[in-house]
Amino acid sequence: MKTKCEILSDLHADVLCLQETHKESTPPNIHGMHLIVHHGHAKHGCAIYARDKSTVLSSHDFSEEGMEILRVETTKVPVNKPNIIIGDFNSHNTIWGYDSNDSDREAVEGWAASNDVTILYSSKDKHTFSSAGWKRGYNPDLAFVSSQHFSSFERTVGDSIPKSQHRPTALQTKPVVKALESNSIPRFNFRKAKWEEFTQDLDNKITLYRCRSV
Repeated sequence: MKTKCEILSDLHADVLCLQETHKESTPPNIHGMHLIVHHGHAKHGCAIYARDKSTVLSSHDFSEEGMEILRVETTKVPVNKPNIIIGDFNSHNTIWGYDSNDSDREAVEGWAASNDVTILYSSKDKHTFSSAGWKRGYNPDLAFVSSQHFSSFERTVGDSIPKSQHRPTALQTKPVVKALESNSIPRFNFRKAKWEEFTQDLDNKITLYRCRSV
C-alpha cells in the first residue's frame, strides 16, 4: 500500500497545498515537490509545495490567532492573475452540500462577496471529508476563485487517502479550445479500388456523353 506522501507525489500537481501536517518544524518530504512555505503546529500545521520552484514569485505566512493562512504567487496559472483560495473553512451551508446552515456560513459568504470570489462546487462531487465517528460525509474543504475567472477552472475531488478522513481536492484550468470526441467515419480504401475498370467505365461514359451532345 502506498504511503500518503507517495499518493500526493502521484497527483503530479504544479502546486500542492497540504493541511494538517501535524509538524512543528519540518513538514513531510514529498518526492518531486519543493517546499515553498509552511506553518508549523503539533496538532494542525499547513504547507505549500511546488513542482518547479522557479515558477514561484513570492510566498508569505499570514497565520495569526489560530488561523493558518499561507499565500504563494506562481506563474503556473495561465490566466490573468486570479485569486485561488482553498482550505478547511469548517462551515455548514446548503450551497456546498450540507443539510442546514450554521452561523459560520454567513461569515464565509460575506468574505466571498467582499473579495469577489466564487465557490467551485458541484453537487455531483464526492464529499471532501468522511467522518469515521458519524459515518457520513461532509464538505468542510472549499475552493474559491476570482469571479471573473470562474469559468476557467474546474474542481474535482479524488479518492480517499489511507489513514485519513480527508480526500484530495484538485483545481485545474480548462483549455481554451477543448477537443471533442467524434465517431470514426468509414473511408473508401483506395488501395482496393479497381482502377482499370474505373478508367474504362469513365471513358465509356465520356464517349457516350459526347455522342449525345453531337
